[in-house]
Amino acid sequence: ELVVIGNLPYQISSRILVSVSEAARWVRRAVVLVQKEVAQRIVAEPGGRTYGLLSVLVQRSYRGHILQVVPPHVFLPPPKVDSALVALERKETRFSAQEDAQLVAAARAAFSSRRKTLRNSVAGGLGLKPADVEPSILAAGIDPKRRAESLEIGEFAALGRALDAAGLLNYEDLDQ
Repeated sequence: ELVVIGNLPYQISSRILVSVSEAARWVRRAVVLVQKEVAQRIVAEPGGRTYGLLSVLVQRSYRGHILQVVPPHVFLPPPKVDSALVALERKETRFSAQEDAQLVAAARAAFSSRRKTLRNSVAGGLGLKPADVEPSILAAGIDPKRRAESLEIGEFAALGRALDAAGLLNYEDLDQ
């Protein structure tokens, strides 16, 4: 098992963090320095302004904690933003490869149009009509009028299962 430690390039830190999350079966822990706003998104709770797709993609595999905010003046040259040191600890229970692919596909569709209802954002993200996805949202036990930023990780998993059961998800390879 690996531990990842690094000062991530701010321009691509989100992509690196998603890749680490996809490799969670091998990466037990990560301690990374990122832009403060990215750190806040990683640890955000459902319903908050900073909770979004990055939050879901990281939190499906890890519990994140901001260890310390690092001010610009400690760097040479100083950046124009605050940084934060974040620890990611792998969750003990993880989703199977299929469940993970379903969860990711559902979250990507749900966050495709932020601030829209799930009924509309999931439909738009999947290239379908709202009436096509509403039965699956209801089957997952979720109110179609809710917004993606209000759903917890388990609800995205349930939504992914329901959408997949209806044959509405189009993801390539479940083993990725």
